[in-house]
Amino acid sequence: SVPNAPINLDFNLRFQYSNIFWIGSGFSTNESVLFEAGVIIGEHFRLNRMLKIGYSSSLFFDKHIRNEFGATHEINVGLAMDLKRKK
Repeated sequence: SVPNAPINLDFNLRFQYSNIFWIGSGFSTNESVLFEAGVIIGEHFRLNRMLKIGYSSSLFFDKHIRNEFGATHEINVGLAMDLKRKK
């Protein structure tokens, strides 16, 4: 932890459609807004693993911070495995 650092809260909302894709948005108390989207690969391709690939971007409201840091971009990859043994 950082002494005297301000508390930051994030509020996000995500909509997922039938294990195919998701979209979402949110905002943070550090004066930024977030947008995200992704796809879920696996179940529809008869795989026993579900691969999730997503992209998100944040943009700061404060123009001084935005000019200094710009927007943030993130690509994420997740792998969910079914560890139950089939008999």
